[in-house]
Amino acid sequence: MTCWPLPVAKPRPTRHGRPTTDAVRAAVTLPFRNGGTEGVNIKTKRIICQMHGRAGFALLRHRILLA
Repeated sequence: MTCWPLPVAKPRPTRHGRPTTDAVRAAVTLPFRNGGTEGVNIKTKRIICQMHGRAGFALLRHRILLA
């Protein structure tokens, strides 16, 4: 199982093959970012890849909570 590199999310195109203009406009103009959330997701996936097949859920949960 290959865990790294993780796939990059791309904007979903509409029926015409272009991203929705509302989503692009919101991404450029609004002050909100999801970088912190994405960082937590990446860290969790990295820990899961490192622990794959090595331990049960209890140890995996413990490592994620301590990270």
